[in-house]
Amino acid sequence: MKVGNFEPLGDRSPAKAAGIEPGDVIVAVDGKPVDRVSALQRVVRAHKVGEIVPVDVLRYGKKKTFKVKLAESEAVTRVAAAPAPTPAPSSAAAAGKLGITVEPLGAELVKQLGIAADRGVRVADVANDGASADKLFAGSDIILEVLYPTPKRAIKSPTDLQSVVSTLKDGDYVSFLVMSLGQGSQTRVVNIRVGG
Repeated sequence: MKVGNFEPLGDRSPAKAAGIEPGDVIVAVDGKPVDRVSALQRVVRAHKVGEIVPVDVLRYGKKKTFKVKLAESEAVTRVAAAPAPTPAPSSAAAAGKLGITVEPLGAELVKQLGIAADRGVRVADVANDGASADKLFAGSDIILEVLYPTPKRAIKSPTDLQSVVSTLKDGDYVSFLVMSLGQGSQTRVVNIRVGG
């Protein structure tokens, strides 16, 4: 299953159980058009685990609709998400201190990039009004290291990132070494002010 060029679902996903196949291109969820992973995630977050949502896909140029029963994701970890009594239906809802959601790198991406399997986490979603808006980009950025606060350390899993972020307070800065996918896969330093 693809949203653009990104394949977010694994072998045991609800989408696969509903009949969606690798190579299918998701074009709408619950009647709302989606053209990137972050849009898909925003629509899905507006629903509860266990709800059945219609998903429109293109398969070999033909539109098909599948009923997908939503389940809690095991692979995606929200970074520093504050518990909320009731989740809000918008993207501003549950992204936490940095306003991002991250996930481990898939085996195919690790092979494609030629990097160590335990190096970095992929940014899966960025809240439009979060601290990372316009600094980190969903689907194309991989957080490799924390440069500040010191000591400098590699990020190998969502848990590694969570442990760093959990120590930050509003007004603190965090600096990451980030690999941006695309033409040439370049690295850059990204500085983010927590809560700002």
